[in-house]
Amino acid sequence: MKFIKQYSNFINEKLTNVNYKDSHIIDGVEIKDDVTLLYNLFFKKDIDKLNYTKILDNNMFSRHEIDTSILKSDICKEAHLLNPCKIKINIPSGRINNYYNFEEHVIGISVNKNALEHIKDNDNNLDSARNFLHSFNSKQHFSLEFSDVKMRGSIHHELAHWVDDTFNNNSLKKFIIKRNKMDISKRKDVNISYIEIQAIIHNIYQLKLEYEDIWDNLSFGSLIDLSTVLNTVYNNLKFDEREVWVKNIKKRMIREGLFGNNMNK
Repeated sequence: MKFIKQYSNFINEKLTNVNYKDSHIIDGVEIKDDVTLLYNLFFKKDIDKLNYTKILDNNMFSRHEIDTSILKSDICKEAHLLNPCKIKINIPSGRINNYYNFEEHVIGISVNKNALEHIKDNDNNLDSARNFLHSFNSKQHFSLEFSDVKMRGSIHHELAHWVDDTFNNNSLKKFIIKRNKMDISKRKDVNISYIEIQAIIHNIYQLKLEYEDIWDNLSFGSLIDLSTVLNTVYNNLKFDEREVWVKNIKKRMIREGLFGNNMNK
């Protein structure tokens, strides 16, 4: 098969291209890639409505269970033949909103459950929930949870995990088994691993699509502030691991043509 030959038995560190050769018309809208397909079908309407009305209602962000046969890009169609998975929409796994579970063959993609609960606790009002938070950064990142770029990044991130695991001889499974055998004191944060660096570059790719007009004006710190995912990882890492993470992220961004002119700052 095409992508088995292309990927071989190791992580081929590059962006997972889920674009279509020919666009598809779904509900009167032209769709050109699998990220947009899933976003438009299951998230766009509710995210647009919440940001417009500021009110969360019980019909928003409903649960769905589909499978990877819905995907239309060449790479995802081939991955489905080799490793078909359920796709659980807005069905978190415990406290984890977005995940790829290679053992159960499940991809999970959800709006942040804690953020939704925070809105419910504040009379289902988005502005009230945001204003309840104390710091500017908390308010900013809370709002970003309900943005199209956040959800697109989450979708692309998990599809990349699935594709890489499928075409790289169960690379994610092997990584986790090896890590679990290590002494806990010797384990490094999973976010600095090549597995997570490979996936998070897809969040950055979606950010570039969204902020193309100002990309070359952004510092690396400004980029982190535009993403709840990047910000959370950056702030949760220990100082020495943070330096490794930033170095490896920048290296991958340069390789993928994602590094803006001002991002050395």
